[in-house]
Amino acid sequence: MRILTFTGGAGQMYCGSCMRDNALASALLVPLLLRSGVPLPAALGGSLFFLLQPANVEAAAWINQVKSTASVSFAILALLALERRPALGSLCFGLALLSKPTSAFVLPAAAVFTWTRLRGAAAKRTFFWLGLWAALFVAYAAVEMVAFTHAVSGVAPIHPDPVVRLRTSVGFIARYFAMATTSYGVSAFHEPRAALSPADPWWLGGLALIGVLGARAVVALRARNEEAAYWIWAASAFLPVAQVWPFPFPLADRYLYPILPGLIGGGLLWGLPFAARQLAHRPRFAPAAAALALGVLAFFAVRSHARARLWANPALLVADAAAHYPDGVHAQLRRAARAAQMGDHAAATEALRAALARGYDRFDHLLANPSYSSLQGDPAFDAVVADMAGRWITRLGALQAPSQSELLSLAIAHRLRGEREEARQAALRGLSQEGPLRDELEREIWLLGGS
Repeated sequence: MRILTFTGGAGQMYCGSCMRDNALASALLVPLLLRSGVPLPAALGGSLFFLLQPANVEAAAWINQVKSTASVSFAILALLALERRPALGSLCFGLALLSKPTSAFVLPAAAVFTWTRLRGAAAKRTFFWLGLWAALFVAYAAVEMVAFTHAVSGVAPIHPDPVVRLRTSVGFIARYFAMATTSYGVSAFHEPRAALSPADPWWLGGLALIGVLGARAVVALRARNEEAAYWIWAASAFLPVAQVWPFPFPLADRYLYPILPGLIGGGLLWGLPFAARQLAHRPRFAPAAAALALGVLAFFAVRSHARARLWANPALLVADAAAHYPDGVHAQLRRAARAAQMGDHAAATEALRAALARGYDRFDHLLANPSYSSLQGDPAFDAVVADMAGRWITRLGALQAPSQSELLSLAIAHRLRGEREEARQAALRGLSQEGPLRDELEREIWLLGGS
C-alpha cells in the first residue's frame, strides 16, 4: 500500500506511523492466533486478511487515525503479555486506553481467554491482574465520559424513535459484517439511512447475525473454547460504535478496525475444523481452497491499493462518498456548488436544503466557500444559512458550561439569524472567559454595533 501525503496548515505530513502500526497489529495477530490453536498457514492468512482489508485503509492511511492502529496494537500486546508478564500486559492495556477508549474491548476478551486457558493458581493470579485492569478502566472511564458527554451534547440521535434507532444499530452489525467479509459498502464517509421499516434488509441481516454468532459464542463458552473470546472481542468492540450514545458519525470504515480481529479469530476457530474434515475426505479440493484464499487476498490488496489514493486528495474522498450515497450530504453539496457556479441559484439552494435535511449544518463552511459566494444575499440561501445556524443554537444552547469557542459560534449563529441581543450576550459571556478568542469575540460585538 502506498505511503500517502497529506497537506495541511503545517505543510505535508506522511502517515507512515499509521501504516507501521497497521503492519504491527497484523503481525501480532499471528502469535495470538497460534496460541489459540490456529495452524500457522491459517494464522498467516488471517494476518494478511487484516493487513489488506479495504475497510482498514482509512485507519491505515489517515494520520488522524494513528490512535486506532496504535490502540489495537497495544491491545493485542496486552493479551500476549498477560499470562507470563502481567505487569507488561497491564502497561500495554493502559497505553491502549490512552490511545483510544474503544480499546476497552480487550478487557472482556482477556477475561474469557483466561477462563478458557488457565486453571487453579495461574487463573487466580491472572484474574487478579485483570481486576487491576478493570479498576484502571473504571478510573479512566470516569474522566473520559465527562469529556465525551460534553463533546456529543446536543448531537441528535440517528432517529428520534427508539425502536427505529434499535433497528438501525442492529443493521450496522450487518453492514460491518458485509464490509469485513467482502469489503462491500466501504466508503470515505458514510450516511446510512435509519431502518424505518421492520422489513429493512440490514436490520433483518443484523438480527440473523446476532442469532447465529450469539449462539456460536454460547456453544463455545459452554465448551470452554477460546473461540468464544474472539466473538466477545468483536461484540465488545462494536458496542462503543453501536450508537447507544449518539455521536456525529454513526458509521465509518475505521470503526471496523478493532472489530475485525475478533471476527477473524472467531471465524478461523469455527470454520477450520469443518474445512479440515472436508479436505480430509476430499483432498483434491485442497488446491482449489488455497487458490480461493489467495484470490481473496489478492482482491483485497488491489482494492486497498486503489482506495489508498483517495486519502491523498480531499476531492476524491468527497467524490467517493457521493458515489456511494448519491442522495447524501456530500452529493448534495457537490450539486449545490456546481449549480451555484452555473448561476442556477434555485437548484443550488434546493440541494443545500436537501443537505440540511440529511443533517448538514456547517453554515460557516458555506459562507467561507467561494463556490457559494454568488448566493450570498439571495433570500433563499440566507434562509438555509439561518436554519443551519438555528441548529447550532439549539445544540450549543443546551450546554451547561460552553467553552469560549462554543460561545463564539453561538454568537455568530445568533447574528446570522438577526438575533442581535442574544448574539451580544453570547459574545460577552465568551469575553468573560480566559482564552485565545478575545479578538474574534470583540469583532462580533463590533459587528453588532457595540463597543
